[in-house]
Amino acid sequence: MPSIWRTRIELRDELSTIAVAIRGPLGRTGRGRLVVDSGSNVTILDSGFAASIDLTADRASGSSRIRGPTGPNLGYRVVVPSVGVLGRILADHEVRVHDLEEKLEIDGLIGMDVLGQGKLILDTLEHTVEFHWK
Repeated sequence: MPSIWRTRIELRDELSTIAVAIRGPLGRTGRGRLVVDSGSNVTILDSGFAASIDLTADRASGSSRIRGPTGPNLGYRVVVPSVGVLGRILADHEVRVHDLEEKLEIDGLIGMDVLGQGKLILDTLEHTVEFHWK
């Protein structure tokens, strides 16, 4: 496994996004665009994206409540069998599932539960992100 991973970022409404691959519990894989968000403690998937790979509320391990600029949002926690992110595969990683703003056209957020596992270098001028795993 590489200890340093680098890729280009795509800006969507001034948000830095990267591609991820997520495999759900029934083997269905989805490729999504997630915002690199050091302001979020947890990784969050949009409920529509999560449902497309069978990460539905009936598979929840518990409830989730997040607070954002528009107030509290209720969702659920679910364990994802496989998340391909930042050059690594994370197995059995718990994420939160919530309804995200449709107009942003994102599939979720990569939070500090993942980003805290290394050093993030986000270069918005060069449109790149580099991640150094611990």
